[in-house]
Amino acid sequence: MTTAQKNKAKEIALSYYDNDAAALLADVAAAGSSVNFVQGGSLGVYYDTQRKELQQIYEQTDEKAASYSDEKVFNTYIYVMTQAIALMQAEAK
Repeated sequence: MTTAQKNKAKEIALSYYDNDAAALLADVAAAGSSVNFVQGGSLGVYYDTQRKELQQIYEQTDEKAASYSDEKVFNTYIYVMTQAIALMQAEAK
């Protein structure tokens, strides 16, 4: 995952928190880990939204984005958002 892709994922994650990184990171800490936070649905987005956000991050065509199963989308979304959260945690130090 490139730095540009991580930054795009970070922008998306922060958009759910009105760009308040401290609030997002507090919720991550409360969840116990970034994986628990994302996997537990804390960002509260459906597969279609996850698919669209991943399409933006990876700059995919509609056809390419539609070719992935919901399971693949969900697992990739977890990976991408945990990378974005790791970036925010590093920046907060």
